[in-house]
Amino acid sequence: MLGRADRPHTWSFTDDVARMLVTAGTDPAAWGRAWHVPSNEPRSQRQVVDDFARAAGVGQVRVSEIPSVVLRGMGLAWPLMRELRETEYQFREDFVMDSSAAQARFGLKPAPWEEIVAITVGSR
Repeated sequence: MLGRADRPHTWSFTDDVARMLVTAGTDPAAWGRAWHVPSNEPRSQRQVVDDFARAAGVGQVRVSEIPSVVLRGMGLAWPLMRELRETEYQFREDFVMDSSAAQARFGLKPAPWEEIVAITVGSR
């Protein structure tokens, strides 16, 4: 895992992102400010892995953290790892968004977490 496996993180489902983009992009009253995508309660990377593993029926998966220095070293030879360093801060500390303004203004709700997990696991 990047950063710390047990820090809370807000995850955005691609269908929810698309709905928010279409909604905000077609409502002139929404223009001129940032809107957070309607998202479920934050979950740690460890919780997400556990949820996906359970849905896939593979049992518990061992999770370990990649130290920053190792990530930097991997980035010397692997361009993807070099790029991931740019977003590592989102996983070192809490990364929690409040989407209540968008939910209240547009009446949008995030897809239920269980549905997101089932769809993601089923798309393999």
